[in-house]
Amino acid sequence: MGRRMVLLVVAVVMAVLGAGLVYAYAQGAEDRAADDYDTVEVLVARDELAPGTDFRQALDEQRIRLVEVPRGVLIDGSTASNTQFEGRVSLTTIYPGEQIIAEKFGTSEDVDAVGLLSIPTGKLAVTVELSDTGRVGSFTQPGSHVAVFVTSATQPGGPDDLGEPARLLYEDMQVLGVGSRTLPATEAVGPDGLPIDETSVTLLTLAVTQREGERLIALQNNPEKILAFALRNDDSDVVPPPDAED
Repeated sequence: MGRRMVLLVVAVVMAVLGAGLVYAYAQGAEDRAADDYDTVEVLVARDELAPGTDFRQALDEQRIRLVEVPRGVLIDGSTASNTQFEGRVSLTTIYPGEQIIAEKFGTSEDVDAVGLLSIPTGKLAVTVELSDTGRVGSFTQPGSHVAVFVTSATQPGGPDDLGEPARLLYEDMQVLGVGSRTLPATEAVGPDGLPIDETSVTLLTLAVTQREGERLIALQNNPEKILAFALRNDDSDVVPPPDAED
């Protein structure tokens, strides 16, 4: 009889423990589900922010905005308040969809742009604006090498006339950085010259000589000219332009 009583007590204890474990697991599952569906507003990067990007400017341009994210994916330091970021700039590259945290922002004196870009000896860093097609979509990344073409922004002639062909400007340039900025509707203009909804332009930073930089900057500021890049590798067959040594 005593042995049966012991076995009964053990069975009851095991049943209670089992029920407790099942309840704890179910409660944990409910908590995890709540974290998955319960959302919180936090500041998130909409576009890629290069080192040295001013927080207030990026916020005004809607490159940083409040987004609702599941509580379960919050990272330490994320916040919906912009107070602690006022007067601060990004210290490193911040990618689209990344939550904004204080550790990645500081003063402009904290940003060593030259060191971050690793500019080759004897070269300068020059940034130009391009469309996604002008820079081969998202395939062009820091470290890529590109050939640079230039063509006329206005092509005269009939529908079957190709107009002025694009010509090679430089056969090989190294890409140091890739970023973007959003143009508000007041700046963004369509082919008909009328304002359009906000759009994004790509910023490519290249390693150039002084002469190359002078020409690129002049062309970038010439509304009658369009720059386009072609992604290349060591095996690309590219004939240098006649004035390559200018």
